Amino acid sequence: MEFNKLERFRRLMKDQGIGASVISTKHNRYYLSGFSGSSALLYIDQEKAVLVTDFRYMEQAAKEATEFTVIEHKKDIFLEISALVGEQAPDRIGFEEEDSYLFFRHLSKVAKENNADLAVVDHLIRDVREVKSGSEIAAIRSAAAIGDKGFQFMLDSIKPGMSERHIAVELECFMKREGAQDVSFETIIASGERSSLPHGVASDRILHAGDLVVMDFGCIYDYYCSDMTRTIGIGSLSDEQKEIYGIVKDAQQKALEATKSGMTASALDEIARKHICDLGYGEQFGHSLGHGVGLEIHEAPRIAGSDTTLLTQDMIITIEPGIYLDGQFGVRIEDLVCVKDHGYELMNHATKELQIIHF
Repeated sequence: MEFNKLERFRRLMKDQGIGASVISTKHNRYYLSGFSGSSALLYIDQEKAVLVTDFRYMEQAAKEATEFTVIEHKKDIFLEISALVGEQAPDRIGFEEEDSYLFFRHLSKVAKENNADLAVVDHLIRDVREVKSGSEIAAIRSAAAIGDKGFQFMLDSIKPGMSERHIAVELECFMKREGAQDVSFETIIASGERSSLPHGVASDRILHAGDLVVMDFGCIYDYYCSDMTRTIGIGSLSDEQKEIYGIVKDAQQKALEATKSGMTASALDEIARKHICDLGYGEQFGHSLGHGVGLEIHEAPRIAGSDTTLLTQDMIITIEPGIYLDGQFGVRIEDLVCVKDHGYELMNHATKELQIIHF
């Protein structure tokens, strides 16, 4: 399903009594306008949608931000913003509090000059971005498919003497060759005792027989992120390692099967967490079950015990339970899913059967 993101945001602004908004952060700017350049401000009210940028981006902005009037600023970009505010004379101007204090100072001056108050709108854009359009889902589906191919490539490529960092570089290069714009985040390759580090980014440690290797990675396709985790074994594994793997795999499957529109994020977290707790490893599962994914790798909602957000059709979330035994080993399995009214669409299709590579 496609929908007009700008019009949705305008409706939320109107509901909150916000006459105009100035959007400044990279991802929200792209989300509302389609402009992918690095320097611009958006001015949005109920009548106008204006993108203000400099000479370098005028041609690009005109091609990408087709719903916006593009204005070039010669000197101070806030002079153009002040002029636009002055034409509309809003009582309240929306802004993103996650931007810099310097931006806030400049916009505060504009508001003061025009007898307006400032109002935070981060949560309004977050609410719009939680539910994905058809084109957004398609982009994330493509990014996830590249990740699936990357995992199989690494299963076929890991050789004796390879380090975590070597694996990360090979994987990232493969995904870019397959069409990824970039990686979604710094690739996590954590082997042996380092696999107990939930965010153990790749090091120079060499893989050894008996290691479990946590591989958490993703890529960006058409500006949208993917995120997946698989844990593999090197050589012979202990019964304990295999048992923990099975517990995590079962916990993830239980959560997947429960996913549907209308349930709360906290309820979904509880399903996987209860399974792990009942088997005695609750203390070793210290992070939330998952998070939203979109233009950014971490978006709302959080799939956590503290988040009571109702899951709705076309939210895209991760489901990633894990167990981490300090200084010994860890296991995590993660998939991207698109929430549906009566279930979910699984966006990762790489095998979750324990893969063991024998040197």
